[in-house]
Amino acid sequence: MKKEIKRFLLGGTALLSLLVAGCSKTKTDNETSQVKTTKSSTKKKTPSISEYKTDSKNPGAAFDWNLVGAGLKDYKREFYDIEGKRVIKLTASVLDAVGNLQKTKSEITDSKVLAALKLLDAVYVDQSNIGDLLQAAGVSNQKELYEKIWNEYMIEDITKNHPTFNNDATAELDGVTYPIKVYGPMKLKIYTNSLAQAGAYELLNYKVEGDMVYLKYNAPSMEGDTQVHYSKEQKNNQAFLNEIKEETEKSSGQDYNKNLIMRTIFTLATVQFKGDGSFGVEGSGEFYVSGPYYLAVKVDENGKTSIDLTNLLALIQIHSKSATEANEVKFQKNQ
Repeated sequence: MKKEIKRFLLGGTALLSLLVAGCSKTKTDNETSQVKTTKSSTKKKTPSISEYKTDSKNPGAAFDWNLVGAGLKDYKREFYDIEGKRVIKLTASVLDAVGNLQKTKSEITDSKVLAALKLLDAVYVDQSNIGDLLQAAGVSNQKELYEKIWNEYMIEDITKNHPTFNNDATAELDGVTYPIKVYGPMKLKIYTNSLAQAGAYELLNYKVEGDMVYLKYNAPSMEGDTQVHYSKEQKNNQAFLNEIKEETEKSSGQDYNKNLIMRTIFTLATVQFKGDGSFGVEGSGEFYVSGPYYLAVKVDENGKTSIDLTNLLALIQIHSKSATEANEVKFQKNQ
């Protein structure tokens, strides 16, 4: 069974380029840590950057892997306008997108399709259901998930583009040692957290072949410029952030490993090393999407889902090319 659904705007993005080479985009939108997430995120106070700086322990020791990105609150998005001011706004396009998705799902009768869509929901709609994705990926927690992605994909991909990359590389700053293999997976999590501000996605088509469900959809992408605004707002931590910038500039073109670590630490520092840190999605409050994305999810007769690494990378927008090449053909037959 398959179904065609009307598109909104189409855009394009590649999170992998942000992970490896830093980030810079033109649109702005973000979700801050001020918005309430899950119950677990409200139980304890997350240390500030200044507390991390004076602590002899690595910030990673306090990074809470169990937290998730905050979804929309009352369907409103918080973002930065062209003047760099925070705005909280309810827009018709976001409301329409949420309503359209709910209507689309209500019309689907195939239980396997609905089961597969739960994985998209766990990323773009409500990350408190991240357990659905963890189970499908064959891991028990988020730390395992992002370390799996780092070890099984990122290391090889970074090395392909930067042969001097060493996964055991470390860099020291203010007496604290930062290993890339510890902080790299954290950065992946922050990027995925950001997608929770999407609130919805556009299901364009779906097809079922045996126990395989193929999905074609558009979805919002992470906003890359938000961390710049975050860094400017942290008046009491400018010395720390400026030191990271200086070390980043010094190592540029000289020491790739150190440069990558410094850029990674800067990203994490702008969200205060919080496990629910997020940069939000593109669109300046409007529902702006990129795509199409193609996903393959295995669903057995009992509704249990499983997703391989190729499709997992596409789902959280780290690398979608391989999944597109493998799954796009499913939507080209008999059309």
